[in-house]
Amino acid sequence: FLREDPCQEQSEFPSQAEVFPLQRVDFAGLLLPVPAQATHFLDRCYGGSWYNDVVVWGHTSRGRVNLRGSLAKYDEAVHGAGYIAPHAQDSAEVALKSVSLQSAGELRDHLWQTLGWASPYLLECEGAADEVMEALELSCREVAVLLEPGLDVEADLLAPLRARCSCFFELLPSPPSPTSSNEGGSNPCTCLLRAVGDDEDFEAFDAACSDLNLIIESD
Repeated sequence: FLREDPCQEQSEFPSQAEVFPLQRVDFAGLLLPVPAQATHFLDRCYGGSWYNDVVVWGHTSRGRVNLRGSLAKYDEAVHGAGYIAPHAQDSAEVALKSVSLQSAGELRDHLWQTLGWASPYLLECEGAADEVMEALELSCREVAVLLEPGLDVEADLLAPLRARCSCFFELLPSPPSPTSSNEGGSNPCTCLLRAVGDDEDFEAFDAACSDLNLIIESD
């Protein structure tokens, strides 16, 4: 995806014609997309022996390890090590049970602990706001602000705040007081400003609110 279109044929990379159109083949019980001319590319890139030879390599502190052998010898070694090839199960529930992860929560927690933000299992945000905020190392603060008549909320309030800090801002209407009246919009009104950010964001937020004389009270 970092190459310019159309992909020209290169010694170590497939060409446009070798890749497209993609086709689907069975791999461990799953239909996965593969290049249109995979065999042609492998022959060109690795030579005709790729189909029968195996190369196992890796990097260590002592340098690169490179082992070569026949496919038959490799299969024999893998079988001797007790390796069992994976295969897609009939359902996600059966697949999770086969690796002792019967509940989504266990799988999600395991992936987050091992992979962090690289986890393919995204956090469920609905009904778990506190958990998501904690995972993001964020917190929420609501402050009451006084809006003068004729104030342009975006230009006069939110824009100056965003220029000073990186919080996410949301303006919430404050419940009207039983004794207050603002017929015709001639009097100032109070609204709740919700800010979401980390500790550094809120340091800048507090300074900005102080300079702009915004806050009436804070939760």
